[in-house]
Amino acid sequence: MRQYDIPVDRTLIAISKVLTYHVENGDPAAAAMLANLFPIDADHHTRLPFVEQAVANQRVLAILESDAEMQFVDSHGLRPMVNDLRKHHDAFEAALKARDSASAPSWDEVRAAHAQGQELYLQIVVEILALFRDKPALRDQLLQPIFAQDQLMQTLRRQRRTIVEVDPETGEELPTAELAELSES
Repeated sequence: MRQYDIPVDRTLIAISKVLTYHVENGDPAAAAMLANLFPIDADHHTRLPFVEQAVANQRVLAILESDAEMQFVDSHGLRPMVNDLRKHHDAFEAALKARDSASAPSWDEVRAAHAQGQELYLQIVVEILALFRDKPALRDQLLQPIFAQDQLMQTLRRQRRTIVEVDPETGEELPTAELAELSES
C-alpha cells in the first residue's frame, strides 16, 4: 500500500511548497488556497491513516479540479501537479479498495455464516424448550431475550429503504409509477 501512498504524498507536498512560495511572495489568494487545502498542514495530511487520507485527498482534488479554481490552478502553475495527484490518488484508492475487498468476507462466506447462526439460534430455542418444558416461567424468562432480539431484527428489516431502480441510459431514479409499468410488462 505504501508504494501507492508515496507518490500521492510527494505530489501533495509539492503542491504545498508551490503555494507556500506564492504566499511568501505576498499572494493572499495562495494563502487562502493553502489554508483551504491543508487546514492543519500538508505534513499532517500525508500522515493520516490510509482510509482517512483517501477521503482527504478527494476533498483536495474536488477543490483543485473545480471550475471555480481552474484559473487559480493554471495561473499558479499547479495544473501538472493536480493531474499527477489525480493519477496517483486513483491508483492509491484502487489499491485501497482492492486491499479492503481482499480482506472482507465473500458473499458466500456471509451466507454460510448467516446459515450457521440461524442453525445455532434454532438449537438454543429447542434446548430451552426441551430442558424447561415443565417450568414455563423459567422457560419464558430464558426465551425472552431471544424473542426481544428477533423482534428488534424484524423492526430493523422493516425500516430498510427499498432499492431504487435507476434508468441505465440517463442515470436518473425511476419514479414508482414507472417501476409499476415496467413490472407489468
